[in-house]
Formats: sequence, structure tokens, C-alpha cells
Amino acid sequence: MTLEERIESLERRSRRYALATIVLGTALAALLVSGFATRTPESEGVLRAKGLVIEDVQGRPRVLLGAPFPDVRERIRSDAASTAMIFLDEQGHDRLTLGEALPAQLEGKVSKTNRRIGSSFGVIIHDLQGNERGGLSFLSNGRATLALDYPGRDAIGLSVDDTLNRAEFMINYSPKLTGPGSSFELYQQNDETVFSINNKEGDPAIVKKFRFGVEQPAGK
Repeated sequence: MTLEERIESLERRSRRYALATIVLGTALAALLVSGFATRTPESEGVLRAKGLVIEDVQGRPRVLLGAPFPDVRERIRSDAASTAMIFLDEQGHDRLTLGEALPAQLEGKVSKTNRRIGSSFGVIIHDLQGNERGGLSFLSNGRATLALDYPGRDAIGLSVDDTLNRAEFMINYSPKLTGPGSSFELYQQNDETVFSINNKEGDPAIVKKFRFGVEQPAGK
């Protein structure tokens, strides 16, 4: 299987997973809210609620839904809320966010300086400690992204940028092996396609450029 075929396969699987999560999450929200909403003659057929907390059989909050979602003391993270559905594990860690993304928690901390480049809506997955480990989102700056993360940094990323008219695929080195540089980059922008294999510092070691599928001489 070629690299292009592998990328297309990854994109297809990610779209299916994201769609299934959104459909199931929306269906769950509709079913749960319908049991708690108050109806009046003027709002017959319209469901209204400020927020919803779903508990497990032990009484632990496991699903939070609202705009913003409700604050509960059992949830470990309490720095921010958003318009979203949050799934918690038994200990209160965030495990899945469906809706407006929160500031990213990495290695147990929410950075006050390393902020997102724009607000976003989508699906965010979290590890056992609630750290962000990937997601599919559309950002307010016109960029659609799909990412899978190492602990503390990006690992594999796909993005489509409306402003730059650019599509990109990137693989980063593991933080356990080297610095923050990427090992491989492939992007298409306007009429040019470029792929680069980089050294451990992230500097290009092999670069190939194509314009409309025709390889360009080095330095062009």
C-alpha cells in the first residue's frame, strides 16, 4: 500500500469514527433530555434544559451536557467549561469531549501560554489522566484538523487550511527520542506538492517538490 493510499484509509476511518460518535452522542442527548424537560402549551414539542448530569449506578457523574455543561465537584478538572457533552471516567477524568473544545490539558496541566490558535468544535479524546490525545475539529480560523498525539505533543496530524489553500500531513518524532521537530511532512498548496524527510532537529534532509505532478529541480 502506498503512502497516499494509507493516508486516504486513515482519513476514511477517522471520518467514520467521528460520525458515529457524533450520531450516538446526539441521540443520547436527545433521549436523556426528553426525560427531564418541562413542557408548556406554548412549547409543546420543544425540549428545553439548562444542563444535564447523568450518573452511574454508584451515583458518580459520568456524562455532563449543557451550554455550558454543569460543574460537578466529582470532576477533577474545573478550570473551564464550554458548550459540550463531556464523558467522565469513574475517577472524574475527562475522557471524551463532544462539542466546543476546552483549553488543552497536557501532562496533567493546562498551559496558560500555549493556547489554541482559535476556538473549535469537534470530537476530542483524552487519556486515563484526562490529557488530550487527539481529535477531529474545525477551528474558527478556517482550518479543519485531525490529530493523534503523544503525551504532551502532536504525533500525527492532518489539516486543511481554507485561508492558505493548503492540505498537509505531518508525522513528528517521539518526544522520548528527540526534540520538537517533525520527521516527515507532506503538503499540497495551490499548484505545488512538497514532501520532506527531516533530521532529528526537524531540518529538511530530503526534499522533493512537484508542480502539477512534475518534479521540480532542487532549489526551485
